[in-house]
Amino acid sequence: MNNLFLLEINASIGERKMTIFPVVLRDGNELILVDTGLPGQIELFKTAAVGKGLDLNDLTKIVITHHDVDHIGSLPAMKRAFKNAKVISSQIEADYISGKTESIRLALSKKNFDKMTDEQKANSLMLQKLYQNMERTTVDVELTEDGLLPGCTKTTVIQTPGHLPGHISVYFEETKTLITGDAIGLLENKLFINPQNAIDMDQARKSVSKFLDYDITNIVCYHGGLFEGDCMTALRELV
Repeated sequence: MNNLFLLEINASIGERKMTIFPVVLRDGNELILVDTGLPGQIELFKTAAVGKGLDLNDLTKIVITHHDVDHIGSLPAMKRAFKNAKVISSQIEADYISGKTESIRLALSKKNFDKMTDEQKANSLMLQKLYQNMERTTVDVELTEDGLLPGCTKTTVIQTPGHLPGHISVYFEETKTLITGDAIGLLENKLFINPQNAIDMDQARKSVSKFLDYDITNIVCYHGGLFEGDCMTALRELV
């Protein structure tokens, strides 16, 4: 797809191994990265970008869909390295990203700790340590509504709460591509809303229904990658 580049980054949280799919967009003079992986992954991002003919030093914007650790982990390192890149998120997520407000995931992990099995407690402690030790950085531009990304003519931000309260997704008009963040996941080429990770499932479904207002022929999920099939039909089945 012209001006849309799908990166493929291997990642792990404890014993859980996964592949994430950040996206780079070129909108006129803007080069935009959507989400930044786990802490310590900046070199993996650089290498993956070079493989697509890109230099991340040219980034002008970094869009963060939400404050989960696998989306903001390498953000501070990237902000230092790519000095022309402005960090953009929803206004709701900004304080979580900066660390001014405690992560919702961390707060829930602490709150539910006594109800967990021994295995769950071990995973919870690992997650708590990861969030507590993670470096933070500030957001430069805070968005409060749907609309074009500042400075862009083809890249629209969609407020999609549910997975987390300030989650956003991105629509790239040039290639009719929806970048879902974690609003939707993809497993074995089937789209789904993850009930285990959504703070509010009803809100998550309402957010997905907003996608039906867009002309979508491609869907990229951060977890799962590129969906293959009739996008609009698949989205209708979700809601």
